[in-house]
Amino acid sequence: MKNCKQALPLVTKATPSPLVLPPTLAFALIQLVLSWSYLAQSASAQPAAIPAPCSRASSILSKVEALRGLKALQPLDCVAANTHEFSELYRKHILSLGSSDSLPFERALFRGLAIIPENYPYERCVTNADAQGIEAFYDAQNKRIMLREETSPPDSIIAHEVMHALLDQHFDLKSLVRRNATSLDSSLAVAALIEGDALWVRSLFRDPAQGAPPKSESQKVKDICASSAALDSINFFPYTFGKIWVARLREAGGQTALDRAFLNPPHTTREIIHRDASSAERSPALDPPRLPSMFGSAKLSHVDSLGQYAIRVALGSFLSHEQAILAAKGWRADRVAWYSFEGRKTQVIVWRTLWATEQDVSQFLAGIKKLNNARAQGSIDSSARSWLSTINIGTSTGSRVLVSTEGREVLVALEVSP
Repeated sequence: MKNCKQALPLVTKATPSPLVLPPTLAFALIQLVLSWSYLAQSASAQPAAIPAPCSRASSILSKVEALRGLKALQPLDCVAANTHEFSELYRKHILSLGSSDSLPFERALFRGLAIIPENYPYERCVTNADAQGIEAFYDAQNKRIMLREETSPPDSIIAHEVMHALLDQHFDLKSLVRRNATSLDSSLAVAALIEGDALWVRSLFRDPAQGAPPKSESQKVKDICASSAALDSINFFPYTFGKIWVARLREAGGQTALDRAFLNPPHTTREIIHRDASSAERSPALDPPRLPSMFGSAKLSHVDSLGQYAIRVALGSFLSHEQAILAAKGWRADRVAWYSFEGRKTQVIVWRTLWATEQDVSQFLAGIKKLNNARAQGSIDSSARSWLSTINIGTSTGSRVLVSTEGREVLVALEVSP
């Protein structure tokens, strides 16, 4: 691992990050998007003579400062590590982010909504992050830029990580995440702000070896953890929508509007997707839904919110792309509650959603019926607004589903096995 002190406000050092508990999805998502998009280029694609990555970061810093209008408040730390060291530091970085307590609940919900297949090793894929194909990441825990030495990341990628470091100095990304990324929906929204800003800066750098930034931000090394296209769509929301949202923000109010967004960040994917939605138009806070009496007595174990985009992705497995967009477009709020039973492995997931209009309710119900009918022996009448059925989830058969509608609210209760 190379250490060299730079003349500009950039230094390199190597201090191992602490090894603690693995992350929840809501917090890990923010950290993962700081690195996931960077697939390593082959060594042969790089120029024969190129300065060490951390020494290049010194000159890149001044360009990023000028482009973004943010000055470094203190020296930046940069570590250039060989492949073995880089992989180990990346693993420790991921493991330092929080608790894994919520992962079984998320797996049960994602299986129930067909976001992941039955045999998808969800906990393993979230906690055992592999650095293969990653050239760089920003370690918010230790406030340092990590670069893979052998591949010598192109300037655009180094600029991307420098941007994360500058944002951290000015807006304290770790605190920003802990205050605002409190659910899946809000985590995606905050990540879109952070990632969109860095992607905008990155797009202004053109790498001589590659000629232009990579064509796709969502390319990933193919392994067992890349087997769920729906989960990939959720994970890459900050890339696919963040840059567009930041561009709209800059168009409307320039750097000042972008800086204000970090002080009052978006809380929902709806704010990111729709041009007419804003942080001033907050979604109403819904209480966790109660467990319907037909399931008996159980303990409330976990609470989350999916948001408009995750709903669109879930329904997209059963509807056309256009139908899924319409089915989720009228979303205004949702709350998911997991209930556990003493002495039983079965859980019941109760999902409460609020919609803008009665028509939005009907479009959402059409998607839920498609999901229901794809897993049930019978089918739900197209005009039904409430029903009780049994479905199969993977190898689990006879799981009860209760759907009820009242005004602009829809309640879905789903019986699942771990």
